[in-house]
Amino acid sequence: MDWDILNIFKKAEFNSLMLSTAAAGWILFYLGVFKEYSLIAALVASIYCLIRFVVCCYKNFVARIDAKNYEAQQKREKEHKEKAYEEKRRIEISRMFDGLSGSNKFVLASLLLKGNKDPYNYNVLHFPKYGNDSVNIYTAQEITMIYRTEYGGGQYTINIKEYTDTVSVTIDSILYNLIESYIKKEQSKNI
Repeated sequence: MDWDILNIFKKAEFNSLMLSTAAAGWILFYLGVFKEYSLIAALVASIYCLIRFVVCCYKNFVARIDAKNYEAQQKREKEHKEKAYEEKRRIEISRMFDGLSGSNKFVLASLLLKGNKDPYNYNVLHFPKYGNDSVNIYTAQEITMIYRTEYGGGQYTINIKEYTDTVSVTIDSILYNLIESYIKKEQSKNI
């Protein structure tokens, strides 16, 4: 049996035909023309239009809820990826710092001890451009690079910006905390 005839109920023309049939049926019923027939036509068409309206509202409601759920899921996935990336980064930086020699750790500690801290950002240090520490700055940048592949392609954990009279050094917050804990540990040994 061919059920394609039921596709007519999905067509917009059929819906508008049923709406106009309902309106015409109620008008004819109140005018008194073909009272029984117009009442039957008006009731059937009105019930159909009411059902279509409820179905349309339900579909829109479900679509809105699905959109909100999708957005919430995307937000959760994004937060999870950010947390996973931060954890991976923390592990990489910790491994890199633990693998440094004592002299390299001393170079990093000297940066924190000799640099002028930025009043607005705790992990930004300022140095005179032509001071004695300029060599240490670039050495610290090279020794703290995290290599992601065996062929190079790394990421700096210390970024350097040169201005006219100063050099600004931004240290990754994870590395900054590791260096601070190293300094405290060394100071406690010396006491």
